[in-house]
Amino acid sequence: MTANAWRPETYPQVIPYLVVDDADGLFDFVLGVFDGVPADRVRADANNPWSDYPDRAMTYLRELGGGLYGIAEPVKPKAVEQHSRLSVGLDVPIILDESLCTMADLRRYDGQPGRFIANLKVSRVGGVLRALDLVEALRSRGWPIIIGAHVRAWIYRYLRRG
Repeated sequence: MTANAWRPETYPQVIPYLVVDDADGLFDFVLGVFDGVPADRVRADANNPWSDYPDRAMTYLRELGGGLYGIAEPVKPKAVEQHSRLSVGLDVPIILDESLCTMADLRRYDGQPGRFIANLKVSRVGGVLRALDLVEALRSRGWPIIIGAHVRAWIYRYLRRG
């Protein structure tokens, strides 16, 4: 999808992805693809590249200019304090994917500063009933919820081919 093809009036539910990868310059390529798409409609899928360097994540992600819909897992999963610090420092919600698999995981984020979005995958959280329990708990906390699926991996592989 190019920026020219995306129109909010035509596809209001679509949130384009920005795949972040600072190791090989994919970041710059994908930014060009999304030129013209409002930042609040772009979800950055960082996919843990700064697991060992959370301070680099803050510096690098600031280059996106803020206002994004959210940034998914920029540091290692379940790094609650780092997720909180990044959300506050960037003023962007952190999308929790691998970090949010159980009710215990959710409780670890209670009281943490920042904004968070749950990205639930039914298979990862243990099935439909457990997913519904998490949805109820997330709604009671006022969290936005994404019901994800494992169907977009081909996009990342395509972009990496260059």
